[in-house]
Amino acid sequence: MEGPAVVQAVEEVGLDSARQEVAAPRETTTFTGLVPHTQARDVRPGNRPYSAVDVTGMRERLVRAVSPLQTVEEARAGEFTPTRWSGHHLDRHTHAQDLMQRSEKLRGRSRHTETYTEERTQSAENSVTQGLDQRLASTLELRTHLHHAINNTIDELALQNTMKSRLQTDTGHVWEPRRPQEHGFESYPRSEDRMGTYPLGVALFALELPERNNEECIHIRRFRYGVDRTRDPVVFALDKEKETLRTGRSLLTQTLKETEAQISRLLEVKRLLEHDWSDKQEAFQLDHFAAKLANDRVKAQFKAVSAALNEGVSVPDTWSLRSKEHLDVCRREITTGSQLRGAADQALRDVARDAEDTAEAVDVALNIRIAELNEAKGRLTEKDGMLRQEIAQEEVSIASLRQALQDKESPLQVAQSRHWTRSFRPGADRCLDQPHYRLKDELQELPQSIASLRERLRASEDTLEDLHRLHEDFAKDILHREHTLSLERRCVTVRSVRQTQEKLQGL
Repeated sequence: MEGPAVVQAVEEVGLDSARQEVAAPRETTTFTGLVPHTQARDVRPGNRPYSAVDVTGMRERLVRAVSPLQTVEEARAGEFTPTRWSGHHLDRHTHAQDLMQRSEKLRGRSRHTETYTEERTQSAENSVTQGLDQRLASTLELRTHLHHAINNTIDELALQNTMKSRLQTDTGHVWEPRRPQEHGFESYPRSEDRMGTYPLGVALFALELPERNNEECIHIRRFRYGVDRTRDPVVFALDKEKETLRTGRSLLTQTLKETEAQISRLLEVKRLLEHDWSDKQEAFQLDHFAAKLANDRVKAQFKAVSAALNEGVSVPDTWSLRSKEHLDVCRREITTGSQLRGAADQALRDVARDAEDTAEAVDVALNIRIAELNEAKGRLTEKDGMLRQEIAQEEVSIASLRQALQDKESPLQVAQSRHWTRSFRPGADRCLDQPHYRLKDELQELPQSIASLRERLRASEDTLEDLHRLHEDFAKDILHREHTLSLERRCVTVRSVRQTQEKLQGL
């Protein structure tokens, strides 16, 4: 009974030692490196990505032999006692049993950790994939809106350039922009690759012909003579046409400047939209590539986490707000451009109508003036013919008066000779008889008749001189009317080349 009791006591002592060793407090180490790229700073309060496992002293227990020390006698003899030998085997079995139990618990915890981490990984990956899909949908929607906005801006730019070419001389190439591919992956064409060239100077060629006609007519009518240089209705019509053309040119020039400024603003808006569209396109490609990555894809590799991703430059609200602001600016500028085009078209119509009305008024005034000049010339010519007839008759009258005066010389000589001859009668024969009184009366009548004829001749000669002077004035006036008529007809010839309404409207 003593042997088995000793063995039992030794076994109890060995078990107690093993239990004390197992129950001894050890330093606890938390293992968090089960998944790559998992750092201690990633574990935060409320976040349990993985389970903690106690592995302290595991290696030490696996390699260390748990057995009591030999006694001094055993050490000296170099042999084990049966009790010691039995205790040694019992310790080995006990230690192995404990180690297998701990290993089983560790395997259970490991399977739990693997399952938990796999679920968390799949959940995180699915969440990111879902977020990327939503992001792709949002990006695609904004990119589509930007695409339509760019096309609308290009259309508005084409209309503005058409209006610009209507307002000025266009010697450049026709602008035919390329359209972006909506779902393609090529870069958006830039402005400088799609724009033609336009002349820098403002020509407004449609108004040059009316202005040149107006200036030439004013210059031609400066060569009128005498009373024809009057401020007739033609002068007022030409002045009104000049002022109308000047006002129209000023209006079209201002409209052209506003159109060019609007084109510049539209180009800037298009540049912003293209830049935003290009960013959305690049982001769509990157997010699309990221969304297709999965655990079974070979393209997924270990990469260093970029600091730019953590910092970021925008949040979803500001990200969408930026594109919406660009779209709002685009719609506002397109609306402004449409209103400006309407105003420019109305300005072209008004200027064309006013130029046509004033040109018609000048033509009517010129025709009326030509009719008045023809009528005045006709009256002058008719009156001049009457003057020539009167001059001829007056010349005949003067010749007759001169002949009458010449005819009175002989009767006067006869009467004076008779009176002188009878004065030589002698004595009583110098009688104051009837012939004496008749001769005396004749000598008084003949000088009076001669004086009367001379007075009539002098008056006739004065009248003839006045008639000749008036005839010269009439002839000069007729020449002036003819000269003025030639000038007015020249103005009509100059104004016969007129600008059409289509060209005045830039069509």
